[in-house]
Amino acid sequence: MSVRPRISKQRKSLPTLTAASYQLMPVTTSATTRPSRQHSNHARIIFPNGIAFTQNGGLPRLPGQVGLQSDRPIDPTDFTHASEDNQIPPSSPAETGLFNVAELTSPSKHRTKRLKQWERWMMEVLPSVISPYLELQHRTQSLRDEVGIHVVEQACECCRTSRKLNIWVIRFSKIERIELWASECSTAAVQLVRSGLFPCSPIYPTLAVDIRLLDFVRRLFLRIAPNYTAWCGAASDFLAAQGFYLPGDDPLRRRFANTLQWFMSLYDMATNSVDVVLQQVREEFVPASSTAASQLSPHAHCDVTPRTTAEEGHAGPARQRVSVEEVVNEEELRDTRKCGREECDEQDPFEPSPPQSERSDLAEEIEKEREFYSPLSRPTEYVRSRCLACFGGDCEDVVVNVDACYTQKHSSKGSRDPPRIHPNSFFIPETEVKAWKKFIDMIRPQRSQVKPPHKRQKADNNVEEQDHLKDGLRVPKSVLDGCQASFTAADEARIKDTAGEGQHFVFALLSKLFENLPAHVGVRFLYDIGCQLHHSCEKWGFMGRYLTCMTFAVSIFHAFGHQWPCQLIYHPRKCIGYGLSDGEGAERLWHTLSHLIAYGRVAGYYVRMYNLDSQFHFNSDEGIYKLGLWLRRKVLLCEEKFNKAEETLQACGISYDVLRWEWNSQVKSQTKPLPHQHRAT
Repeated sequence: MSVRPRISKQRKSLPTLTAASYQLMPVTTSATTRPSRQHSNHARIIFPNGIAFTQNGGLPRLPGQVGLQSDRPIDPTDFTHASEDNQIPPSSPAETGLFNVAELTSPSKHRTKRLKQWERWMMEVLPSVISPYLELQHRTQSLRDEVGIHVVEQACECCRTSRKLNIWVIRFSKIERIELWASECSTAAVQLVRSGLFPCSPIYPTLAVDIRLLDFVRRLFLRIAPNYTAWCGAASDFLAAQGFYLPGDDPLRRRFANTLQWFMSLYDMATNSVDVVLQQVREEFVPASSTAASQLSPHAHCDVTPRTTAEEGHAGPARQRVSVEEVVNEEELRDTRKCGREECDEQDPFEPSPPQSERSDLAEEIEKEREFYSPLSRPTEYVRSRCLACFGGDCEDVVVNVDACYTQKHSSKGSRDPPRIHPNSFFIPETEVKAWKKFIDMIRPQRSQVKPPHKRQKADNNVEEQDHLKDGLRVPKSVLDGCQASFTAADEARIKDTAGEGQHFVFALLSKLFENLPAHVGVRFLYDIGCQLHHSCEKWGFMGRYLTCMTFAVSIFHAFGHQWPCQLIYHPRKCIGYGLSDGEGAERLWHTLSHLIAYGRVAGYYVRMYNLDSQFHFNSDEGIYKLGLWLRRKVLLCEEKFNKAEETLQACGISYDVLRWEWNSQVKSQTKPLPHQHRAT
């Protein structure tokens, strides 16, 4: 077997190459339609507006250029002359005005159509059909009675845009076809809603669905994961078995999904409009119920002024404040941490004083904001509507808990769908969360990229260790470090208490809660790492206005992972005011939302957020409906626990005062700092 030798092709002589040789040149339309191998000037780049450019195909590839042959070795002799002149061409296609740069970044036709439809639905159609929908609810006794077809059967004489529409109607047991005239005086959406139907498109619909059928599917999808394909397939099969068909391939799924989506928006907008009217009537009879929450900035919630840019520029390594999460070698910071936070914040006398203009301006803004803040006499209507048992009546103390959920994920790649926000959303606006993140980054330095030491990792034996109590805390530094190391080892990929990686979410939630509560209400706060959050509040001044009426505890299922001295202080069963609360209410909520995990990862961003809001409202309504049974069960459980505790105290034969003294002595002994040690070599 012989191998055919490779014949080397003779290279054509090229002129001296410069950067201008690689400049793009516009081509005519004929050159862009049908390129051929013989035609070397065919289009190589075609922009969306039809402008095309070409380039000399015989030019050698430049070094570093990515292409189909970028993995092959490059011969330096091919571009020796091309590198002699590496100046940028004097003009680019964008600078010559041949095309508009905005046209290149414009959305696709499909996205543009969706944006226009969203604008029509939100700005024109839905506001115009709220009143007809409420009239339909009243006329049919909440959709219990049948309603006839009430449409315009003649063209409008005063409108030039009258159009006759043939619409397929989907009902529970049949498919029918109706005709109507749509115009500016009487739109198709208003006519269909008055007839108990809802259109699939805002202006000229081709399909409408019975509102009772849509309401049934809406309630069904609150209990299972939304599955339009399965539902439409079953409905088409059911109706086809009775002899009803729709023309076309898969004619129902896309139009039915669009109809249901915007009917849910109509239902929520109508419910919100009724709530607004009820609130206005309530304020007339009960003036105290007119209290509204005052939205404050993160600076107004905290007793701290953020570092300015000038201060950061004048700050040296000796004045840099280090959080417990950033400590890699504690011995290097021993002298600094002995003196506490006050000495660390002192300015070096040899450094020039930073300008105070930025700090004074910010302080004035905070004072002005607090002047306009009006304290509440009772919880706002927002929190009272969320839980009557906690915030209704004489509200004195509330128990709240926070937890993160990593199962309701969503891909952040790609563009977002058109904005569709629930009229009574549970979510804090994204701008407020970003403001808290920015504020925390200004107050607290960035976390070191070096991982903290493992809880079993031994330190250097030639240095001294000094344990001490943190300011405002009842547990020493060694205990906080141990809890931090335990949490890092258990969940290293997701550290919640580091700067900018989770605490700004918690502070945003707490600030929104305190904005809706009067000043005398005490808050018992449960969190998986409540000890670390308490330390951040005491060290950096976060939520400083509310620390006197706020206590911290660790969720009961996570408390056993903390150090024993931490459990003595932060275990909810060992803290006064928490009762039998375990701090796992958020986990129960995540469990009720588990059926939306798969759906939420593929749905659009705003579609996913809207479905979560709808699910939150559904769970809230179900909880309020069953509140009486829940209270009865909890009261009986508390009485049972109380009786058992009384029997145990009486059986031990020791007085209550002695037991209390012994417990306080144990807590004091087991939470004191470790003695001063010097490790021998």
